[in-house]
Amino acid sequence: VADMSVIVAGVLEHLQLHPIASIFIVILFLFPFALYYIITTEYNASKLDAEERAYAKRKKKDEWTDDDAGATTGNASLDDELGLTAKDPRELGGECDKYVWLQTEEEIVVEATFPKETRANDCKVTITSNSLSVHVKKEEVISGDLHKLVLADECMWELDNDNEGKKLTITLVKAEKTRGNKHWNCVVIGGPKIDTKRFGPPVTQVSANDPTALFEALKN
Repeated sequence: VADMSVIVAGVLEHLQLHPIASIFIVILFLFPFALYYIITTEYNASKLDAEERAYAKRKKKDEWTDDDAGATTGNASLDDELGLTAKDPRELGGECDKYVWLQTEEEIVVEATFPKETRANDCKVTITSNSLSVHVKKEEVISGDLHKLVLADECMWELDNDNEGKKLTITLVKAEKTRGNKHWNCVVIGGPKIDTKRFGPPVTQVSANDPTALFEALKN
């Protein structure tokens, strides 16, 4: 279009027409080309959008079931009788007198319940890369060196309403992901342990349609 406008301008200059007439002729001449460019651009954009929607639809169709999705959080377990199963994060944790805990591939979550009058300023939670200390109204809930390292800057805690009481939730982000029998067997050293051997060897489940995930699984 730009080249054609230069040619037309040269022809009009040679004909020595009135400037307004020249502009009008240029507009009429270039209009079909501009219209063609707009239509082509819109068509290509629509085609690309349709292709993206089709790809998303195929991808959604190829996604795993809810049970299989558990494997993406490191909750896949290889059972001698049932084969590959996906466990709930709570099945990978344990219960203590003062708290319960669960885990996924990336996180440890500690939960404890308290009376409804409990407030956030009653809670003293200290998290470092290798230790956890939790006291509520000066009463110890859990304290000690962690089973493994965590990313302290990414850990968090919150106190929320829970039925007729309050629930304190502490989320610890693992420094290294774990799977299967490599999961944590306790939150703090010396605390109650679970038998991680029953989870079987580490299992990674990926989609055959995801080359990147396959590569990462083979690399690990």
